[in-house]
Amino acid sequence: MNPVQDVFDNQDLRKLILTNYVSDKYQNELKLGIQDLIMQIVMTRWYHYCTCIQCENKRIYYMDIHGELL
Repeated sequence: MNPVQDVFDNQDLRKLILTNYVSDKYQNELKLGIQDLIMQIVMTRWYHYCTCIQCENKRIYYMDIHGELL
């Protein structure tokens, strides 16, 4: 048997590897995914808070069409 197979055959070592290494990897991916989602939402809704002429026109347009800001 090779050493890698020996490590994964041991249930305690396999549990430690999966809970520490793999869990950390997925936690980091989840954190980055949530940050990307929040940034995407902020960027698409920025016109609600911006004071430039283009954003103001967009707010007025949405108020006229929908009666409220979406």
